Amino acid sequence: MFVVLFTFLFVDMFDTVGTLVGVSSKAGLLDDEGKLPKAKQALLSDAIGTTFGAILVLQLLQHTLKVLRVLQKVDVQVLLL
Repeated sequence: MFVVLFTFLFVDMFDTVGTLVGVSSKAGLLDDEGKLPKAKQALLSDAIGTTFGAILVLQLLQHTLKVLRVLQKVDVQVLLL
């Protein structure tokens, strides 16, 4: 489980940093040294968005599973796409 969490952590981190640097360089937002001003704030906002997104998806998944269990008890045919 520990390895899986670190894998997702590094995949998300490299994806975020790569996108941030790539888009910033194309938009001309890098300074003379090639650094992105306010990178800390950009990475923090991505981390907050990722965290809240994961929480909301988890809650949606839990609600969907509860609804499917209720429908299963009522003996209703459910088609999952």
